[in-house]
Amino acid sequence: MKEYDFLVFGSVTSDIFLSSQQFRLLSGHSLGANTAICTLYGEKVEIRQRLISSGGGGSNVAVGLGRLGLKTALVARLGNDCFGQQVVRELKKEKNLDCRYLVIKPEATDQSVILVGPTGDRTILVFRGQTRLEKKHLPRARTKNYYLASLEGNLELAAEIINRAKKEGRLVFWNPGQRELAHRQEVRQLAQNTVLFLNQTEAEELFAAQGAQLEKSLRQARIPILVITQGAGGATVFWQKKRYYQPAIIVPVRDTTGAGDAFASAFAAALSLGRPPQEALAWGLVNSAQVVSYWGAKTGLLSRQQLLTLGRRYGRL
Repeated sequence: MKEYDFLVFGSVTSDIFLSSQQFRLLSGHSLGANTAICTLYGEKVEIRQRLISSGGGGSNVAVGLGRLGLKTALVARLGNDCFGQQVVRELKKEKNLDCRYLVIKPEATDQSVILVGPTGDRTILVFRGQTRLEKKHLPRARTKNYYLASLEGNLELAAEIINRAKKEGRLVFWNPGQRELAHRQEVRQLAQNTVLFLNQTEAEELFAAQGAQLEKSLRQARIPILVITQGAGGATVFWQKKRYYQPAIIVPVRDTTGAGDAFASAFAAALSLGRPPQEALAWGLVNSAQVVSYWGAKTGLLSRQQLLTLGRRYGRL
């Protein structure tokens, strides 16, 4: 039986990225959570730039790992419509990605329309079909590592995979989605057997804390490796009672979509190859910096040699 470096579970979407000079940011104060991307109601908006590609946390991470030279298989569910067919064709072009475990059903593929603003940030409009993975879709495949992206709230499947990995002595990298994070106690319990990825907002919500109290909660969480991404603020990893931090790499930002997935795929790749935490952070930050420099979640994903070259150029490796 073939053995993979990573078996990745998560979503696959068909993404449409749109940018227009008519998009405006509206805010009563400085840019932030209360800023809106707007057009006049009823007007015809001319699109300046468009990109159609595959997306979703599962496919973004699987492609990221594959481009870094790791043999990866993707487990995801999508529809047999024109959008799903286009996504499958695109994914099958990736050199180190095995698509044999994609579950194709006669239903609508998940889809996102991504409105990219003038600062590179975006608003995402999401349509979700009946594409949630279930325990029956768990393949009998050998792998050195597991990666779980959003499972649309299916904590039963998450527990099944995490428990299997524990019995096999394998690592599980977990970036739970919003539907999983709504069950805070269950997620904190399951995470004690994973490498957990959260962004700053998710960490604050999961542990119901901020500032110094949040850091105290993170240190006490009994999660072996806990990674917090902070966007332009960089990233932090809590590892064996130690805290490691690196600032973000400053680059011109075109589109922030997929930055977290790019970071997670490179961090997971580095860790699986035996790299220390500081180097894993650097891999993640270099990969995410490259992704936000391009349009789309996958366009800027790096090969291993490209990542090492850029890492040295940025003074991180």
